[in-house]
Formats: sequence, structure tokens, C-alpha cells
Amino acid sequence: MKNMKCSKCGKENKDTAKYCSGCGAPLEQPEHSGEEKKKTSGKNKWLTGAGIVILIAVLIAVGMVLFQKKKEKEFQQLVVSADRYLEEMDYQKAEDSYREILKVDPSRKSAYTGIIQAYYYQGKEEEIEEVINDAEEHISDTEGFDEILYWQEVKRRIQTYLDFMAETEERIPRDGYEIKDMRLQTYGLSFLKNVDFDADGIDEFVLAYLKDDPVKVDYALEVWAYKDGKMENVYTGDIFRTDTTCGIRFACTKDEMIQLVTGVSMEGIRTYYAYKDGKFVQDMTIEMSVATLSRKINGKEATNQELAEYAQKYSYRDYYLEGYDTDTPEEFAAHAFDKTKMELEYQLKAVDECYKHAIEKANGEQTAENKETDIQDGNYISVSDESGMYLNVYTEEKQKKFLQIGYYYLDNIFMNFETVKYEYDKDSGSYREVSEEPSHNLLISQDGNVISISIENKSTGYKSDVKLPREAQYDSVEAHEKSNEISMDEAEIHEKLVEHYKKGTEDSDGDDLAVMQGSVRGSTYSTIVRCGMPGNPSASQRLYDVEVNMNTGEVTQTRVLTDNKVVKFNLNE
Repeated sequence: MKNMKCSKCGKENKDTAKYCSGCGAPLEQPEHSGEEKKKTSGKNKWLTGAGIVILIAVLIAVGMVLFQKKKEKEFQQLVVSADRYLEEMDYQKAEDSYREILKVDPSRKSAYTGIIQAYYYQGKEEEIEEVINDAEEHISDTEGFDEILYWQEVKRRIQTYLDFMAETEERIPRDGYEIKDMRLQTYGLSFLKNVDFDADGIDEFVLAYLKDDPVKVDYALEVWAYKDGKMENVYTGDIFRTDTTCGIRFACTKDEMIQLVTGVSMEGIRTYYAYKDGKFVQDMTIEMSVATLSRKINGKEATNQELAEYAQKYSYRDYYLEGYDTDTPEEFAAHAFDKTKMELEYQLKAVDECYKHAIEKANGEQTAENKETDIQDGNYISVSDESGMYLNVYTEEKQKKFLQIGYYYLDNIFMNFETVKYEYDKDSGSYREVSEEPSHNLLISQDGNVISISIENKSTGYKSDVKLPREAQYDSVEAHEKSNEISMDEAEIHEKLVEHYKKGTEDSDGDDLAVMQGSVRGSTYSTIVRCGMPGNPSASQRLYDVEVNMNTGEVTQTRVLTDNKVVKFNLNE
């Protein structure tokens, strides 16, 4: 161990001393050897370099985390902004924001549904399908898209029907009709009605119009079908004629198929056309000759029994164009155009509401019907030959609730149409007519899926009391066709009447009653019930006139023998 010499006073001190014991000056520590110096210096340089690298790595990592958080924050702000724009009805900004979202995250379903909703409210419905196709390429969750496309197509189809009606009326003007000396005569476009011939849920349109022939008064008949988004003529032929009338005849089968009947009954020739694979084909021809008493079905001789069996396959619905014995207003062909147009206009509103709800549901929004506790949003309908009412309850933007009521009714031979719109007043809890001069009184209530309406026109005094069931899953075609379809045929009705009167009535024992074969006019089956005459077992007399609603099975029995007492019952109960 070496002593350390003080550089100030020269006194030697121990090498461990820090201060001179003589003068107290600080002592300088001895320098390390060159090897030790080199070793230490290299180590320090390595540590310094590693520290810098680690520091840079840490800074980069921190920077990336901060950058990512910034991006996530900006993305969430973009999502919030897009949803806010949609809520505020700034649809263009909402669309732009959702597209920016998709640039970052192409698999975000809510962005696609947001664009769809923005397109709907901007009237860009033709572009919605393209958005859905794009979404299906990037996401697996496509729930709700099929429903949107379904309602879009139904809406497009109904609008095509309405456009077709307008174009037809422009091509062939309606010139109305007149009744003179108990004879009906229609002019111009005399008939237009939608009919689902092949029961596929898509209507075909039948129209008839008076030919421009100065010599012969005759009608042309056409059938148009919806194909590939447009109307196409699929049949041109003759109307149906009897000895006193001419018009349109439909033959309805039990399987809900409808055939078009043409021919001239007084000549004994009737041809039945079925709609198959997009075209009308001859299904059956019946020939009956009064002179020769011959009966032919499809060109082959037939017995009366075979002819009766064929007849029982069908129930008929006639619409008169001209002639005598046309005193049933609901069967006037002239009423068909307005009635069909009104039905389609209702359907368009109803389907558009379903379309909007499908879009809102896909976007995760609460539908309007869940936002209101009053009358539920939806579509309600009640239809008969004599009257009908269509109700559309909907909630517009900013939560304004409306009722759209359309109804028609027969007054003698004339058909009347009215439409009324009401807005819900939250303060009073009532509906107020949207009109500068309100002309109707309205009472409305809901019990489950049935709405009861009492509406009165204060000017005319006409009052309608109707119960309207809700269309929970509305189809553009089925509702009004089902309401008019004949669910019971002649043979079935006759059999049920026989069973009923076997039980007897207050007027006679069952063994004494006989139900005669009836006839069909429109949707009404008419017959008589005869009873025995006291003291004359071989004779009988007319006891009841009986009418049956072929749609509902309701029977109206009128006692004609004495006092015209009316009794009602239902064959289906």
C-alpha cells in the first residue's frame, strides 16, 4: 500500500485518506492503470449506446400507442358524427361520414345500414340494392337485408301497377257508363282489375274497352302481367256473353286458381283459359247444343253427370259491361277501375311503411309502433263488395303520428270514394283532421289487433262503422284478393244447407223440408226451401228464401210463406 503525498505541504498520508492530515487540503486519488482505464471506458460507452437504443424504442412504442389512440378517438368521433347527422336528418353528411367509416372498417354493418337509411330518406331507393350487394361482400351478418330487398321489390311492383293504370287510362280514356230503361251501357275503358290467376302472389291485370267500331258495339279484352319490372301483354281475346248481358267472367277453383272464361252462352260454347308459365292456355271447352241436345267437353261427348261434375269445380264472378238484368251495383265493371286504384294506393302506403320498418330494424332502431302507446302503427283493412276501408297508421320524422283513411261505399248504383288524413295531437290525446275545413267526425279505438272506426261525413251525412283487423305481415296482393275470394262452392253450400234443414226449424220438421238446387250471382248463393202442404202429401210450397254469402258462410233466411221474418245463421259454425 502506497502513501499519498500532499501536493500542498508534502506530508505523506495513507492512500485511503481523502484530506491531508497536515494542512487539510483535499488529496488527489491515484489514477488507474491503462488497462483498467480502457476497460471501464468501453463499458461506459456500451451502456450509453444501449440506453439510447432502448430510449428510442420506448419513444417509438409510446408514439405508436398514442397515434393508435388518436386514430381510435377520431374513428369513434366519426361514428358519433355519422349517427348524429342521421338523427338530425342531414342525410348527405350522414352518408359521407358512413363512407369514411367504411374506408377504415369495411366490415362495419352499422355503416352500411346507416347509408341505406340515408338513401331511403333522400329518395335514392334504386341505390339501396347496390349498397346491400357491397355489404354482402364484406360482412357475414346479412340479417335484415333480404327483408329490405323483399319490400323494395313489392313496392316497385305496386308502383308499376299504378303507373300502368295511369298509362292505360291515357291510352284508352274512361267515358263512364249510363243506365237507361233498365239497361247498362259502358263506354271507353270500361273495366280494369288486378287478378292473381295462378295464385303466385303476383297480380295480373284484366282490362276491357269499347272498340271504336261504328257498326258493331263490341269490346276488346286484354290481360297484362308483371315481368322483369314492367307490364307485358299476355292475352288478347273476347269477352263473355249471355243472352241478355256481356262482361268479364272469372271461374274460381278450390285451389285458389282463377281462369278466364270467354264465349257466347246462347251459342253453347264456353272456353276456359288457365294462366300457366306466363301465358294463357286453353284448359277446357264446353259445348252445349239446345237443338241437338248434345254435350261436349273438350270435343268429346259428355253425359249430364260429367257436365255437372265439371260445373261443380268452379264458382263464378261476373262483371257487367252492358245489357239487361244488371241491377247489382257491386258487379258493375265501371266501378272496378276506381276500386282497384284505391286498393293499390293503400297497398303502396302500407308496403312503404313495412319497407321503412325493415330498414330501421336492420339499423337497430326502435320501430315507430314501439314508440307510441296510442293507436299502433300498421296497416288495417276491411273489404266487401259493397264497402271497404283502408287504414294506414304511421309515424313520420320528428315523431309526428298520422292516420290515413280511405273508404268506399255504394249508394244505390253509384260508388263513392273518400280519403281523410288525421294527425295525432299529443296535448289533447286525440286525432285532428288535416284540412282547412274539417268535414268529418271520427271515433277510433284499438283492441288488440283490431281497430274500431266510426267516421261520419258532416256534409253528406254518410256514416260508416267498421272493425279493421291488422295486417301483421302485409303482402301486396293477398289481402284484398283473400277478402274477395270465394271460399265455398255451390255443391258444398247445398250439402251444408241440407244438413242444417234436416234438423228442422220452428216452422216445420226436418223430414218435411226440401232444399232446392240454387244459383250463384257474384258471391251470393240463392235458393229456396220448400215444405209440404197440409192434406196434400204430393204437393209442396215455398217456405223460405235463402241467401248464402259464399265468402263467410253467413245465411239469411226469409220466411215468405207468412210474414217475411228473417233469421240469420252461419254454415261454418
